[in-house]
Amino acid sequence: MSACLSEFNGKRIIITGPSKGIGKKMAHTCAKQGAHLILASRDVDRLSKVSEECIRLGAASARVIAFDASVTDDCERLVEEAFPDGIDLLILNHAWSLWQHMDFGNPRANVDLVKALAATNYFGYVAIAQFALPRMTNVPGSKLLAVSSAASFVPIPSKTHAYSASKGAINNYFTALRSQLRIAGYRSPSVTLAFLGAINTEDFSVVVKDSLINKSTVSAESTG
Repeated sequence: MSACLSEFNGKRIIITGPSKGIGKKMAHTCAKQGAHLILASRDVDRLSKVSEECIRLGAASARVIAFDASVTDDCERLVEEAFPDGIDLLILNHAWSLWQHMDFGNPRANVDLVKALAATNYFGYVAIAQFALPRMTNVPGSKLLAVSSAASFVPIPSKTHAYSASKGAINNYFTALRSQLRIAGYRSPSVTLAFLGAINTEDFSVVVKDSLINKSTVSAESTG
């Protein structure tokens, strides 16, 4: 990742969900390249610690913005408070990773679970991207990265129906966004989807306890 991000010295980067796991690793890597960082999630205490770590690692700046990705107004405020003169890289990484069996005796609970995860994992991505695009289309070489999951193609048995559905929606939306930007004549931003497999993060440790998961398939790299 360092080689890929060597060009980001002084670049303006927003990362959602960087308080732990993969997002925290990405924040640290960008910091080492001397980027200006906006770190956004609900957990202000954790974010503040990550911000301090990023400054020590060499970030040009590292500012914390608290927001709830399920609230459209919060998504709009995040973009407004970030970089008013343009965004070089937007990393959409936040996710509510709730692993839960379907309750076939409670259909309303099943519906509510899917809607709740979609509000954060899907509609949160859509809202932030849409509010950010006007600050990216006029920035040459700007980039948008949406973090998805291999679970969007192959849901983990028994627990990830709602999570996998939200990630599948991300895949389709951002693939369409990439095409529509080009059709509309915009050269920037580029739109990239990252399909991550099983990684030994704090959240994924819950799923690994499921007897249906083969622990040998989980990456040994800890991002927590």
